[in-house]
Amino acid sequence: KKFAFLERPHLGATGLEQELTYWRRYAQWCGGDSYPIVRKAIDWLVKHLPKDAPPGLSWGDSRPANIIYQGAQVVSVLDWDTVSLAGGEADLAWWTHMEQSSTSMRGVRRPAGWGAPSEMLALWQEVSGRRPQFLDWHLVFTAQPQRVIMVRLPAMLCASGAITPAQ
Repeated sequence: KKFAFLERPHLGATGLEQELTYWRRYAQWCGGDSYPIVRKAIDWLVKHLPKDAPPGLSWGDSRPANIIYQGAQVVSVLDWDTVSLAGGEADLAWWTHMEQSSTSMRGVRRPAGWGAPSEMLALWQEVSGRRPQFLDWHLVFTAQPQRVIMVRLPAMLCASGAITPAQ
């Protein structure tokens, strides 16, 4: 196994279950689980956890801002601190969410030739040779880490003095 060092059997039987358990514990640790929406989403994710999701390497923070290009050529892929064995669909969902957030929420126009989400999904299927499985589950799961990170981030910034609670 090439990526056995990423296995965390104490968190679950599969890479996907391990990742869900990790983020559930993170939500408890940072207080994110005090929000009803977070508890409700976690309950739904646990109840609907795919039992036969394809395993595989997941970059963990797949998004345009974490890629360095030289012209049109990718020369580096950054930010591997959330790498796991959650599978390709985890990255597909994260990329989709992050790309849509940056274009719609920030008013950024999609670069020419970038492709709409439906085109990106078609490309993923073509390159991977299969249709994504449990994509709805992965899209809900993608929102969880982002929600609890946004709970933790202000606390970290306040603790470092970068912002004050009033900001």
